This record gives sequence, C-alpha cells and structure tokens, in this order.
Amino acid sequence: ALAAPWLGEGDAAMWFSRAAWGLKAVVDGHRAALGRRPPRLWLPDYFCNQSTWPLRQSPVEITFYPIDESLRPDWKACGRLAAAAPPDLFLQVHYFGFAAALGDARAFCESHGAALIEDCAHVPAPAGAIGGAGDYVLYSLYKHFPIPDGGLLVIRRTADHTGQAVATAAEDVARAAPGWGRW
Repeated sequence: ALAAPWLGEGDAAMWFSRAAWGLKAVVDGHRAALGRRPPRLWLPDYFCNQSTWPLRQSPVEITFYPIDESLRPDWKACGRLAAAAPPDLFLQVHYFGFAAALGDARAFCESHGAALIEDCAHVPAPAGAIGGAGDYVLYSLYKHFPIPDGGLLVIRRTADHTGQAVATAAEDVARAAPGWGRW
C-alpha cells in the first residue's frame, strides 16, 4: 500500500535500502529466468560506480554504453556493440529529473530482446514520460525525502515471465542487503 503512488494496475513493488539493491534483484532474477550465462546488463558510461557495487557481487556482464553531450545513448555505437553481444537488460537514466527519450530505448530493447530498466533516481515519483515505460523502474527516495534510506523497485506487469523471477530474487536480495526502515 505504501508504494501505491508509484504503481500502475498489475504492477508490484519491492522496498530496499538503496535502489542499487533493487537493480541487483533485477539482474539476479534475470539470471534465474534465463537459466544460462550471466545476464548482460548495459549501463550508460556516465553512471555512479557506487550503484554498481551490489551488482558486482553477482555473475553479470556489465557493458557501459556511450552517451552523447545531451546524455542520450549513442544509438549507432550501441548498435555496433549489440552486434557482438546484445543486452539482456538495458538501463536508461532520467538524468537530473529530465525525461529521457524512452521511445528509442524501447525500440532498441525490443529489437534485441532486452528488458528496459528506467533509473528514476533523480525524481521522487512518476511524472509525464518518467516512470511509465520501463519493465522495471528504480527510485531513490532517500535522495528526495527526509529519510535515511529508501529505494523502490517497481516490477511492471510488462515484465512477463521474468517479473516473477525478479520478485523471488528481490526477496533473497532484501534479506542480504542492508535493512530499510529499521529507524
């Protein structure tokens, strides 16, 4: 019930101390759903290294894709990278609260069979084009509200068969991650 403002019909939510742990849950869930090699996660090359620490505790192949001066993915370079090793998970950031062009990201993901992750760490809640297009959506609420911790992972109903695997992985990650809400 606490996550209702961030959810659409049929969506699920998981709370973490930081959104980085939610991202780890997405990776772990995809690894379980794929049942094969570690998932390939693509992150923009302008991304907080601290947020990758939980990921690096799991088998995952991280590729940093190039972005341009406007903080948009360099789609030509992404196409070349995908020819060698397409992503399973593609993370698009809404930098500094400005909406990213998710139509291009969605088309790229669909053409490569990847799930789209929206990083909404710089906004407190869905707004306009922010927070509605990803299969998974991450929020860092402690950055906006007077709380010591708080990250939210929204699992959209569009996440199909992998959504349940991510929800199961999220429960395991939540037990291993630093606690949230103990204060």
